[in-house]
Order: sequence, then C-alpha cells, then structure tokens
Amino acid sequence: MRINKIFFILFVSSILLIQCTQNEMYFKLQKKIENNSQKIEEHSNLLDTLKTQSNEVRKEFSKNYTTIEEKLQIVENMRTEISSLKNKISDMSSYIAMQQEMIDSLLEEGKASSPDQEKDAPQQLFQTAMGLYSNSEYQESILKFTQFLENYSDDFRTPDAQFWIGKCYFSLEQFQTTIEQMDKVLINYPDSKKVVDAKLEIAFCLGKMKKYDGALSLLQEIKTQFPNYEKMDIVLKKIRELENK
Repeated sequence: MRINKIFFILFVSSILLIQCTQNEMYFKLQKKIENNSQKIEEHSNLLDTLKTQSNEVRKEFSKNYTTIEEKLQIVENMRTEISSLKNKISDMSSYIAMQQEMIDSLLEEGKASSPDQEKDAPQQLFQTAMGLYSNSEYQESILKFTQFLENYSDDFRTPDAQFWIGKCYFSLEQFQTTIEQMDKVLINYPDSKKVVDAKLEIAFCLGKMKKYDGALSLLQEIKTQFPNYEKMDIVLKKIRELENK
C-alpha cells in the first residue's frame, strides 16, 4: 500500500512537472509572439513613416523640378527677347546709317540748305513709311514703301524700301511672303548693301519654317562671302543654334 502511494505521488509529480514545463514553454512562446508582434508593429510604423517621407520628398522634387523648368523657360524667353531687341537695334542702326548716307548725298549735291519741295518728296515719303514701321503699323508701312517704289523707282533708297517691305511681312509672321520680298532685293538690286541683310532675313524665315538645312546653308554662305559683316555675331549665334537641332 505504501509503494502504491509512492508511485501515485511520483506519477502526480511527473504530471505536474510536465505541466509546469509546458506552461513555461507556453509562456516563453507567448513572450516571443508578443515580442515579434511588437517588432512587426514597429516595422510597420517605420514603413509608414518612410512612405510618408518618400511622398514628401517626391512632392518636393516634383515642385523643384517644375521650378527649374519654369526658370529655364524664363531664361529662354529672355534670350528670345534679347535676340529680338538686338535685331531691332540692328534695324534702327541700319536706318540711321541710311539716313546719314542720304544726308551726305544731299550735302554733296549742295541741296541740304534749301531743298526743292518736289525733290524732297521721296525723302518725306520714305521717312513716313519708316515711322509707320517703327510704330508697328506694318500694313500701312507696306503701302507707303510700295508707293515709294512705284513713284521713285530711280531713287537710291529703292533697295532699302524693298528690304523694309520684307521686314514688315516678317514682323507680321508671314515668312513665305518675306522670303519672296527679300528675293526681290537679291534679284533687282544685286549690288546693294542690303543684299547680305536680305539673305540673313531669308535664313531667319527658313528657320521659323523649320527648314533648318536651308537656313544653315545660307548662314554658312554669309559667313564665307561676307566675313566682315557687321552682324556676324548674330550669324554665328544662329549657326550654333541650328547645328544643335
């Protein structure tokens, strides 16, 4: 009877020991699960934080990229405006030089002090046409220059009048008509100083019409044939632009 009791005690003790061991293992496992859950939650929070930061960086980058694009566009617009102003200054310089030639011619003929009203009419008409051009009244300017060509075909300013007709059409962005008018300078006044200016304007028109090969060829021709051309800086700049297209 005593042995049975001992066995019973041992048996119960074994069961309790096993139970305790299992409980301890369970608690350890539970602890690991809790730790892993906590780590998962921490990683999840970290991932959310990284996602938020990534979105903010992406938005900032997009904002900066847009800003850079806008700045580049502003710079390009400024370059275009500067180029346009240079052309206008060059045009006015040509006009002033032409006026000086006219004055010198009158002085040589001894008519500057008391010009005859009838002989002074071509000058007045030409100046009227130029004034209209300067005020951006291009259609009216074309009419006056055309009138000048019709009435004073032998005047020394006829090549200039024909050239400025072409310039009016260029300002109106009628590039094909500009080319046709500038061709008249080349054909009708081949010895005029306006020939090289007319070629340059034709090259500009071809560029506007995206006929880059023709424009580049004509600019190279100007560079070769007129190395001392006063607008050579414009010619070289345009050549570089077209070579990059």
